[in-house]
Amino acid sequence: MKRRGMLLLALLAVVPAGPALAAAKTFPPNVDSSVQVTTDPSASRAHTVPAVAVSPKDDNIVAIAEADAYSSQCAVHISTNAGLSWTTAAAPKTVGDWPNCAFVPFGPVVDVAFGPDGALYYAYSGFNPISKKSRVFLSRSNDLGTTWETTMLPWIAPDLTKGEAGVDAVPSIAVDPHNAQHVWVGWGSNWATYTLNAEVLQSKLYYWDVIERVYVAASTDGGKTFADPVNVGDGLKLTPDIEGVKPPPQVIAGNNGEVFALFGEYSRGGSRDVRTGNAPPAHVYWAASTDGGKTYTNKSIYTQPTPTMTSDWTWVPRGGIDRSNGNLYVAWEQMSAAGAAVQISTIRSVDAGKTWSQPAKANDYTPVRQWNYPEAYPALSVAPNGRVDVAWYDYRNDSTYVAPARANNFQDVYYTYSTDGGRTWAPNVRMTDRLIDRRFGPSQQGGIRGPVGLASRDDTAFVAWDDSRNGSPTNASQDIYFARARLDSPAEVFGSPPGTSRVTWAFLGAAIALGVGGLALVLALATVRRRQPEAAAS
Repeated sequence: MKRRGMLLLALLAVVPAGPALAAAKTFPPNVDSSVQVTTDPSASRAHTVPAVAVSPKDDNIVAIAEADAYSSQCAVHISTNAGLSWTTAAAPKTVGDWPNCAFVPFGPVVDVAFGPDGALYYAYSGFNPISKKSRVFLSRSNDLGTTWETTMLPWIAPDLTKGEAGVDAVPSIAVDPHNAQHVWVGWGSNWATYTLNAEVLQSKLYYWDVIERVYVAASTDGGKTFADPVNVGDGLKLTPDIEGVKPPPQVIAGNNGEVFALFGEYSRGGSRDVRTGNAPPAHVYWAASTDGGKTYTNKSIYTQPTPTMTSDWTWVPRGGIDRSNGNLYVAWEQMSAAGAAVQISTIRSVDAGKTWSQPAKANDYTPVRQWNYPEAYPALSVAPNGRVDVAWYDYRNDSTYVAPARANNFQDVYYTYSTDGGRTWAPNVRMTDRLIDRRFGPSQQGGIRGPVGLASRDDTAFVAWDDSRNGSPTNASQDIYFARARLDSPAEVFGSPPGTSRVTWAFLGAAIALGVGGLALVLALATVRRRQPEAAAS
């Protein structure tokens, strides 16, 4: 009986390892309190559209890039304790005729990235307020933003006969994970030129004569110099006769020297002179280069099934790559008719972008919205262990919406993750600790908005967003806030090593539990045997 009892106890000690396998996939993350990143004392400020990067050499080193839309000044913030506190780095300086950092409408948008050697890269655009032109800059720092070396990238110079207005902006950075000398920067030309007056555009009409295009330039010396930029969207059209508006691309470095460019599209109904009728369906596009960025092939990887009547959007899709196996992922805000529900769609490719899955839905609640315009702005990132993270702005807690009035006022940031390659998604988690009031601020005053910032490590998602909690209708101020979603399950006592999936670590945990249980059983049986002669003597 004693032996049977000890065996039962040993088995019970092992049982808890079983449920951990099932729970690991959708274990609710712990969301830390929100931390304010920007702390400048300006009475009226508009810090907006943060980008986040984590050093590949140290998970505690996190960088956030952002820009003040009111002052047209850019900034980089550094944390050396995984986001618990922040300091502002020295700001890279624009040069020559480009005194302002970032072109304000639909931005300012900047980017930040780490190279495999730990170097920090920061891309932004310099804007001339007199000529209304802008161009892209890349700064590199080897001391976390204390000092910078800055390169001015080749310019898509003004030539209105070719539909180019000389406005390059909203850059994206990619660095080869195995070769720090290979750097790519992508950006959009003619960015937000609808804001320019007739004198600047010389009677050319935005959407038809002057439209946004997508370019990528390559560097083989760590970003010191760049080759001529390539129009990676060349030949992609809405119809055989109409070229659609393409937002600036996101560039993604492949695992084997490839470089990819991801971008969406905006289409309008009618013609240059008669703006009526339904819009042609918009697309999500993918461009790939296997020669270091000298040439690209491109194609549509998704076509919107139902245009939103006179317009159609597949705006600023965001992507990522699994460094362990090369799988590619894309997320975007799938638009619908005005007032209808919106889906955060995700697709994946397991063959370097040749084929793509059908869209899966990442959001588990679909609030109605005021109109058919991009407002969720999802971001996507892949952790070293293969977990796929998505975060976005969400109106689900906005109690002010009353259809059909245009009354969306309050946003949150929500997050989800997938551990099965994007097939299914965990229940959504709120990252913000209070609602974001969008009744004032740069999004209302200048249409300035963009994706949330997101970066991933094995057991943590780092999320940043622009937040109006310190502002008011009087000063219309906005700051950058940050929070972490920690996925360290209580069952994972030791934490999974980098590159190890949660499922693999769960099996390892089960093996450890079995070993401990077996050892306990052996010790118990040995104790019983030692006590048996004493019992007989008594």
